[in-house]
Amino acid sequence: MLLATPLMGGAQERPQFRTTVDVVQLQVAIADARGDHMPNLTGEDFVLRVNGQVRDLIAVYEVDLRQIQPDEDSDRFIPAGGWRQFLLFFDFSFTTKGGVVRAQEAAAHFVQNDLHPKDLVGVATDSPVGGLQLVSPFTADRGQVLDAIRGFGLNRAQFIVDPAGFVVRPLAAALEVEAAGDFSFAETDARTSRSDLQALVQQTLEAGYFDTKRADFRRYREEAINYVDQLGSLGKLLTATRGRKHVLLFSAGFDDEVLTGQTLEELANDSAMLQAGQAYNINAESRFGSADLRRSLEQAMKNLQASDTVFHALDVGGLGHDAVDDTFRTTKGGKQALSFIADGTNGTIAWNTNDLKPFLATLAEETSRYYVLAYSKAADDPPVVELDVTVRKPGVRVIAAPRRFSPPPAYADMDQARPEERRGGEVGRSRGRPVDAS
Repeated sequence: MLLATPLMGGAQERPQFRTTVDVVQLQVAIADARGDHMPNLTGEDFVLRVNGQVRDLIAVYEVDLRQIQPDEDSDRFIPAGGWRQFLLFFDFSFTTKGGVVRAQEAAAHFVQNDLHPKDLVGVATDSPVGGLQLVSPFTADRGQVLDAIRGFGLNRAQFIVDPAGFVVRPLAAALEVEAAGDFSFAETDARTSRSDLQALVQQTLEAGYFDTKRADFRRYREEAINYVDQLGSLGKLLTATRGRKHVLLFSAGFDDEVLTGQTLEELANDSAMLQAGQAYNINAESRFGSADLRRSLEQAMKNLQASDTVFHALDVGGLGHDAVDDTFRTTKGGKQALSFIADGTNGTIAWNTNDLKPFLATLAEETSRYYVLAYSKAADDPPVVELDVTVRKPGVRVIAAPRRFSPPPAYADMDQARPEERRGGEVGRSRGRPVDAS
């Protein structure tokens, strides 16, 4: 059911969602003591504070997508700030070919089976060379979205994940292969014994392995910082789109060591090497993580929060994580990094599973009921405001709402198919049952 909630006591008035820049629309999800959605709340049930000051609500609108049948006439009014929007974000910077396949399968199933007909869906990718790319804008065209998902198949996965060939076979990995017995790189003759070749390979490994690993760590760290900066840019981009944006991040995450530093076991190993006089083998840069990366993450979270963007992190590494051909990219995964991104935007995380479909189905269900609150933007409101939404009813709490918010710079009517119902600046017409505000 799509319910218009008038604010004047007893009057069955239709809420006014005007297209001018002075109206701000917010999506708010609430739950009762049992964790269920509480229906039929009115404007008097909500308290909105903007930068600590109580702000009057123009209108309150309830959205319950579960009550609209797939074959029902979808020409129903939903305020522009109330559209449910999903961005399928495929991270090719920190994943594997197996992860690409898992992400494709889960995303396609989600689009075909879990979305509501009124949902808008977009597709974006990020890769080390291509950077952030919007493959498909927010659209209700499911065919366009599926074509975008299938456009990067397994046959191209190795080039998407590492298009420049930086980490396909690093020096240390190549030398380790040679040490296993493949001596095709060496010029041999009858006088060169196998033991001599093994000794040569061992010396080369000892001389270059740790230098290569340190250089690889620096490259990986810069790649992680650039990736996080791209997330911050995405937040700025999505500020212009009204309503909450649910980003489904298909990624294995960058290695936790880059963010948080070495584990206790790794620190102990470094101490042992130091006592053994092997200080040259210690990578001091990885001991405590990257301060630059943490600063970039904090800024990216601020940008995403201000645009009302929620990241749901879906680890595509699978159970045990896929093996990768890289001197630094280990099989430890990036749980800390993914958790930081999800928690920082009030999102959720799926971890240690080879089947992401149940998680996505649950997410679609849990985000299908919410309220849209509208308030007037004051002339002296700063570009980014602090919001606090509470509910007066005992036992009812807010479980999702923007807290640091930047109202979109301009508003455009998203209901272009019904211009006759926008006379006088009004947006659409409610066909749902009004809720008595008395």
